[in-house]
Amino acid sequence: MKKLKKLTAIILLGLLIFSSIDVKGQDPSFSQPMNNPLLLNPSLMGMDNSMRAILNYRNQWNGLDKGFNTASFSFIMPIFLNDGEWLQGNGRKRLDVGVNTTADIAGAFTRLNASASIGYGLFVSEKSFLHASLNIGYLQNSLDASGLIFDDQYQWGAYDASSTTGESFANTSVNAIDVGFGFLWRYMNEDSNLNAFAGLSAYHLNQPDISFHSEKEALPSRFSLQAGLTIKGEDDLNFHPTAIYTSQGSYDLFMTGLLADYKNIMLGCWYKSGESIVLQTGYDHESFLFSYSYDFGNSVVSRNIHGIMTHEISLAYKFKAKY
Repeated sequence: MKKLKKLTAIILLGLLIFSSIDVKGQDPSFSQPMNNPLLLNPSLMGMDNSMRAILNYRNQWNGLDKGFNTASFSFIMPIFLNDGEWLQGNGRKRLDVGVNTTADIAGAFTRLNASASIGYGLFVSEKSFLHASLNIGYLQNSLDASGLIFDDQYQWGAYDASSTTGESFANTSVNAIDVGFGFLWRYMNEDSNLNAFAGLSAYHLNQPDISFHSEKEALPSRFSLQAGLTIKGEDDLNFHPTAIYTSQGSYDLFMTGLLADYKNIMLGCWYKSGESIVLQTGYDHESFLFSYSYDFGNSVVSRNIHGIMTHEISLAYKFKAKY
């Protein structure tokens, strides 16, 4: 029985390594999406009135040859275009600018993405506003072929590291321009117990070529829908139900979660369809944010291979500026 389980794990691991060839064609999926707004919807910049520096780090399946590692840094700044309190609807217009750098490492593949976002927000009624954003990025895919093993490096059934391979790549680094956009509607009423938002975003609209070979391989466009509520309870207890649907090529993901905060302490849970259940906790202060989450895997690989874990950390420093 133990041999059978070991064989099953080896087969699943082999399939995972084989499938990692296509990882470069799919964006990383964070388990704390609202803490990484520029990668979910650039118009989410308009959800906060402070300047923010945000750092995100995700380590997935570390037990499998270092797994998948993703680090992201964002800086976001609102610019209010006329006098008045924005929350009260007197300041009618705003700009938001943001920059993001993301490094995603999956086996021999590394993707670097540097992008800039600019958004325009406008109150359309006393308590609701619309926000539209444009995202322009520079994408670099690279391949470290030195760590790869090929069939023709096996001699008489044994691997020979000194044996040369006949495999070749037209490129080991690919660069491309990346284009995306986002829309957001938000209802915010300081006198109400219920606030809401809904958004739509799209990335890789130009489907940049990311192929390491001579034949073109387009990065599929990624589309996402987001919606959420803030329910203000008594005694500083608030609830934040959120739902997110993402589609990229043949990959679809539905996330739904409920976060609660009480006197700056956060606790909540996310469900990622077919992938995992996520527990999240953290501390959200006026000046900084710390949040940690752990994924309990629910995929075929997670159920059959012991010791693969996923951790994610978000750090943010928030400060107000005078305009």
